[in-house]
Amino acid sequence: RAILFRGKVTDQRTGKPIPNVRFDYFPLRSNENATNYLRYQTPGNAVQPMHQRFKSAEDGSFTLLGIPGKGIIAGQLRNPDYRTGAGLEELKDLISKNTKTLKTYDYCSYTDYQILKLVTVPLGEKEFDVELQIDRGASIQFEVFGPDGKPLTGYTINGRPDTKAKGNVSTRDGFYENQTHTIYFQHPGLNLGRAVTITGVPEAGLIHKVQLEPLGSVKGQLATEKDVPLTGSKIELLRRAIPGTDAAPTRDVLRLEKSFRCKQDGSFEFHDLPVGAEYTLYSVLGHFYLPEQIKVKPGETIDLGVIQVPEKKQ
Repeated sequence: RAILFRGKVTDQRTGKPIPNVRFDYFPLRSNENATNYLRYQTPGNAVQPMHQRFKSAEDGSFTLLGIPGKGIIAGQLRNPDYRTGAGLEELKDLISKNTKTLKTYDYCSYTDYQILKLVTVPLGEKEFDVELQIDRGASIQFEVFGPDGKPLTGYTINGRPDTKAKGNVSTRDGFYENQTHTIYFQHPGLNLGRAVTITGVPEAGLIHKVQLEPLGSVKGQLATEKDVPLTGSKIELLRRAIPGTDAAPTRDVLRLEKSFRCKQDGSFEFHDLPVGAEYTLYSVLGHFYLPEQIKVKPGETIDLGVIQVPEKKQ
């Protein structure tokens, strides 16, 4: 028979319950009880997780099914302010090399979950209690201004309006001592923006002043090594993760920002690039990363000229 886990999930810093956390259970590969269950009798790793059918209620309480022996309870919260992989430091011996997964049945990718907890359930138990905490990180205040130094409202943060902003002051969670994180301010109506990179957790009570500047652009032309325009060829603008330090590496990842089909003459343009951000261009044809790293100045248009895309080696 299955084990019924009962528990509660709370915010580590405030103690408040966290609703809508979705849970999966993964028995360890070393759990000898797993083969007594039809679900885990496959020799491979093809069985899918529980599709997160179990989630926490408004008071943070949750139930989840598992089996006796050792397994991982994994919780996912679709909120970027909560970092992923909390609890992983205690699971180092269970990490599969080069795959970012744990040594479990099913597919436990630890980058998909905010909390991971190893549980050991004795044989004969019917229910098992477990308490979980998720760390939202520290809060930082940002005061936003326009190029003229006057307070600015109506901006977005990471592409979304800040409905909780107080005038031109926004409070953001999700900052940690051992991480670097970049957030993106933009005012679509005024074509202003700025990327702000925070390393670690600044001094408590410090308000970061963010001055938005005119957005920039980048343009160029793609051609073959024989200077034939690559008409209709797809080029992608990738937003790079701003590097951190050894003590506080970046938590961000390379991300597709925009794509463009080259015009008749092979030309392309990307607009609305904020100061402080870094970009890479990628030609889908030839699987070619353009060597230039794109960083615009306020209102600048960078012209890369004609870029020859080498033929893909067979």
